[in-house]
Amino acid sequence: MALWNAKIKPQEQLPASPNSPISHATNAPSPSLTSFAGREIKTALDAARELVTAERYDEARRAFEAILEQNPQVIAAYIGIGNLCARQAQYDEALEYYAGASHLNQQLPLPYLLSGMVHVKRDQLDQAITQFEQALQLDAKLSEARIKLSRLYLRTQRDDDALMCLDEAIRQSPQLEEARLLRAQLFAQRGDLTAAICELKIITTVDKTAWQSQTQLARLYFTQQDYAAALVAIQAALEIQKNDPQLQFILGLVCYQLGEYSLAQSALSTALELKPTLQLADVQLVQVLIAQDQLTEARQRLITLSKGKKHLPKIHYLLAMIGLQQHRYPEAVAEFEAVLLHAPDILKNHPELTAISTTVATDQARALAYDVELKTLDLLTVRLLPITAQV
Repeated sequence: MALWNAKIKPQEQLPASPNSPISHATNAPSPSLTSFAGREIKTALDAARELVTAERYDEARRAFEAILEQNPQVIAAYIGIGNLCARQAQYDEALEYYAGASHLNQQLPLPYLLSGMVHVKRDQLDQAITQFEQALQLDAKLSEARIKLSRLYLRTQRDDDALMCLDEAIRQSPQLEEARLLRAQLFAQRGDLTAAICELKIITTVDKTAWQSQTQLARLYFTQQDYAAALVAIQAALEIQKNDPQLQFILGLVCYQLGEYSLAQSALSTALELKPTLQLADVQLVQVLIAQDQLTEARQRLITLSKGKKHLPKIHYLLAMIGLQQHRYPEAVAEFEAVLLHAPDILKNHPELTAISTTVATDQARALAYDVELKTLDLLTVRLLPITAQV
């Protein structure tokens, strides 16, 4: 690779353009940054971008490199190659090309934003924060950088910095959904669910298609055990995202809590059709079947699930409950003890459970004793926490 700094003539700096728009991974700075190079360069850049759109990445890179051979001062070409490198996980090279763009115009925020995104992919969060902060110093209205910076502050437990950053984003754009979603998440993490719900309601009142906010509302209402409100919110989200398995799963949970077992069964079955690996939906579906006294089908599903590796304490607990209801006490005892085997922390925190197997005389009495003790642990509760921040 020809190093970018071997191509650049430092004395030929471009005019500053701090308000250059942010665009998708292969777009470049505004036309003013390339107009000095003439119509031929602009045509060549457009052709290179079309190759990117067509996913002909090797040809696109050669096209950008050809532009730099003709004119090493074209910032858009450096950014174009940097984006192609980042797409292919060639992060060192991507950062080098972004640095080349910054060298040509140190007042341009875009290379700092893109460099920050690369550092995030490498899990170099401190470096990413520095790059996003630099981008905002150059353009304080750059909402994309501010949102990404807020997410990083949350990930690095700088909650106060995140809140200040989000407050500024909302001050600049009161209806910015991402900012209010993140602020709602922060409030929820602090236990202030009322404030979190208020943030989300602002979004959903203005934008009826904001399904992510409706989903978060459903999660928070579910946490508050306001299942009727959760139902309204999740149904609103499903009107927009009908084929989302997670939304169907949440609908199933809510309907189960409301005692609407047929609706719950339908929603959970749909979730599993859309995503067969969503095993927690299968476990919840078993609870719906048990509630409808369909014990044989429930037991068969649980036996199949028990051959996997996920949610084994829940699965064996449900098998034990079916054993109790069917008066199969030896089987119930074996399943309760399987719960303890797959959840060793339970015995660690409740050592009194170990005495049941040796001091209680009959299988029926042992099964009932395990039932009484394990019911207090609430093994079947599903908690719908707000989605954690991702950059």
